[in-house]
Amino acid sequence: MRDMLTYAERAESFVAGVDFDAFCEDEQKALAVVRALEVIGKGAAHVPGTVRRRYPEVPWTKIIGMRNILIDGYFVVDLAVIWRTIHEDLPPFRPQIARALENAAREGREAEEQHVEADREPREVFVVLELAGRRG
Repeated sequence: MRDMLTYAERAESFVAGVDFDAFCEDEQKALAVVRALEVIGKGAAHVPGTVRRRYPEVPWTKIIGMRNILIDGYFVVDLAVIWRTIHEDLPPFRPQIARALENAAREGREAEEQHVEADREPREVFVVLELAGRRG
């Protein structure tokens, strides 16, 4: 998901200060933005279903669908759709993904802390459990 956020930021930066006509005339900008959207879509496809269900506000299916269209239909890419995606869809998407990343990081830290606490169990507990296991 971190790549999704990074490439959303890059896509927006590629068109910063550029109007639609200039974007359409600049093949490098258009290709860079299309590539960024492909990476975002590929990343979304790799997000586990359990995570997708936790963040239903993220339009996972649309993101993946756009990527598929860009990859498979590159001869018919509509730059007006790409432009709208960057200006209308990416701005709310970025904080949604950032929030999911923050939650995942927090949950990872909490799980790690629980693991560390479990490692601090007194050795005697394990000895008692080992002895109890041998009797059974």
